Amino acid sequence: MILLTLLVLNLDIAPREPTGCSTDSDCVITTFEGCCGSCCPPAPVALPRLIDEARRRRCAVVECTAKACPDVVCTKQEPVTAFRAVCERRQCVAVKTTAAPVCRAASDCRVDFTFDTNGCAQTPSAVPATTPRPPQPPPRPLSKKEGTKPQFGLSPGGPQAPGPCPPPPQARAVCASGRCVLSRQFEE
Repeated sequence: MILLTLLVLNLDIAPREPTGCSTDSDCVITTFEGCCGSCCPPAPVALPRLIDEARRRRCAVVECTAKACPDVVCTKQEPVTAFRAVCERRQCVAVKTTAAPVCRAASDCRVDFTFDTNGCAQTPSAVPATTPRPPQPPPRPLSKKEGTKPQFGLSPGGPQAPGPCPPPPQARAVCASGRCVLSRQFEE
């Protein structure tokens, strides 16, 4: 009785195919036509990589007969290379490719800042890590303090005046859909 119960429970908790994604690399563009094909090639779609691989493994053992499609007129489909698979809201989506993805992970991106006329960091932007760094403004010349000079070249001590630049805004670059973007965590 216990063995039968365990067998029934084991069948009930058998692993199921994953239906979602967490990163773009979990998805793939496919033109899967079913195990026995079709008369017309299907349009490219995005699927979780594990589902696509499981379908192909299942089809490896299916025997098919050749389809007769003499009078079928097929519409022209775009090639797989015209799309890339993107994970959006835990679902794989086929996105029309306009350019090659510039990143695959946050480590492929970095934050650059634009500088104002005083040489202070102003606006952050996310760029690919391979992008040449923009030229940095030259350091500001030190200005002479008015008033008395410290004796023997010693500093007067005490609290120092804050620098002329405020601290740069916090920013972090992440990779989203093959593009470097600023993390929403730091946007306000």
